[in-house]
Amino acid sequence: MAVTLASDYVKGAPDGRDADTAVITVQAGSEPTLFTSHFLGWDFEKACGFKDPYETRLAAVKQIAASSELHTRRNSLSSVEGSVVAMARRQSIQQEEEEKSAGPVVEAGSTTYTLAQLVSGDAPNIDASSKEMYLSDAEFATVFKVDKAAFEKLPKWKRVQVSDGVGGSALAANMLYT
Repeated sequence: MAVTLASDYVKGAPDGRDADTAVITVQAGSEPTLFTSHFLGWDFEKACGFKDPYETRLAAVKQIAASSELHTRRNSLSSVEGSVVAMARRQSIQQEEEEKSAGPVVEAGSTTYTLAQLVSGDAPNIDASSKEMYLSDAEFATVFKVDKAAFEKLPKWKRVQVSDGVGGSALAANMLYT
């Protein structure tokens, strides 16, 4: 921006300067003699030790921002990690307590329940992912319009589709998969 401003000044100067006058950028501490010769009291030691206050302040602000961002990231990561660990512990403890209080899971086929018992939740200690397999063979065939063996051979998506399409028992079919 400074070079553009100086070039524009040279082009519009009313003192008759050539519009092609060179504009030179001079960095602090490395001023050429052509530049320093215009200042009679020029002290090279002061010039070499000079630090641009703008650049110094900018560097300090960047450093503060970087350390603040790093600190914020560390805090957020540690709080997230702490939350995840705490949540995992709570879930593990809760799962252990449920397993202790629930007792052993009854294997599908070893005990049968009515559709009403399965829908209402009156069937204790069953595998919730395969509630339909606790129905008697006759009731299963009545509800799903297919026998258990044929149903088990279907892919999971098809079993869900068959369950959703159970005529008159859509509520029961949905309850089986909750």
